[in-house]
Amino acid sequence: MKPNERLKHARVKAGFRSAAAAADAMGMRASTYQAHENGNRNFDADDAKRYGRVFGISPEWLLFGTKTETTPQDSLEQPVINAPAELDFFSNKKRPLDLDTFLKARTIARELEAELTGGGVVSYNDYKVLLINTYNDLLLRRDSNENDETVPNEDRPS
Repeated sequence: MKPNERLKHARVKAGFRSAAAAADAMGMRASTYQAHENGNRNFDADDAKRYGRVFGISPEWLLFGTKTETTPQDSLEQPVINAPAELDFFSNKKRPLDLDTFLKARTIARELEAELTGGGVVSYNDYKVLLINTYNDLLLRRDSNENDETVPNEDRPS
């Protein structure tokens, strides 16, 4: 398998239905990504790292077909997220997006989705509701914990 074929395989396996959707999620021009995936243009190590973070795969596997296809989540760098329309939904002027909380909510929402469907997927709108509620719940819990820490133990209600 050639690098561009591995790239397409990784995109599909990661759940992106089209090259344009993957490019949009990474904040890059669709034509650039499509040229990489079609083999019309080679991609370099930096591109492979970006694709690896987004698709959850090893950059080495993308470039050379070596090592394992997947990369353990704890060894991945911070995921690339650049989907302004989606992320704007999670922030406002009073409360900017908390990226760490959003990423945690996304992981939890995906786990819940798999559990609820027996490994399947729910509709996009149902997933969005699940993700929004999970994100807001995590923020409430975090804020509640921060407020509890500011109250001395003897003053806390029992």
